[in-house]
Amino acid sequence: MKFRTDFVTNSSDTSYLAFNIKNKKLWEYLTNLGIKFDSCNEGEFSDSTKITLPSGLKGMIQDEEGPGSGYASYKFKSVSEWLIHVFLNDFTYIEGCEDGIDEDDYDDDKPLEMWEAFTSELSQIISPDKKRCIAGMDGDIEYAHIEYQEGAETEMNICEEINIHDGIRTVKTPEEEFLGGLILGEDVDFDGTPGQVISQKWTDGRWVTVSK
Repeated sequence: MKFRTDFVTNSSDTSYLAFNIKNKKLWEYLTNLGIKFDSCNEGEFSDSTKITLPSGLKGMIQDEEGPGSGYASYKFKSVSEWLIHVFLNDFTYIEGCEDGIDEDDYDDDKPLEMWEAFTSELSQIISPDKKRCIAGMDGDIEYAHIEYQEGAETEMNICEEINIHDGIRTVKTPEEEFLGGLILGEDVDFDGTPGQVISQKWTDGRWVTVSK
């Protein structure tokens, strides 16, 4: 599943994020904090995952709206830290608010209030010290696949694909001249199209590049 991280009426936007991550240790850590997950297999997280907090508030990623930035993996120490960023910032659909979150809808503040309550509670559960613990859990990832693209019209600002298997993380990004109008994972074939491929190994709590 791919969800758009920004939405415009003429459909010229080309932003999306899709991911599937299996990490049983992280799953157990978060469920022990009282967070319940739905719409995914046990131990797995994906862009269709639903979250229920101890208070009963439920959230999920809304397909057509979101903050539109901040997904690029290079901004984070680990994929596990990145995943928590997604949980804390991008669960924009709150159950009971079928129209999602719209800060410009001044006639009805309930969706925004529920989103604020959801993110506030989740932020309290996943405190800074817990974030630091979670950031070191990439060594327990069984597999992961992330596709992220941010752009509009024919301009693409960020485009990357990340795969983790057998303790190796492969980060793929196309060369700059191939960015315009191309969608990573669809139009960009890294078996034959020029681009950058970096392989990394999780070592001593961080990803270390082993080849380019």
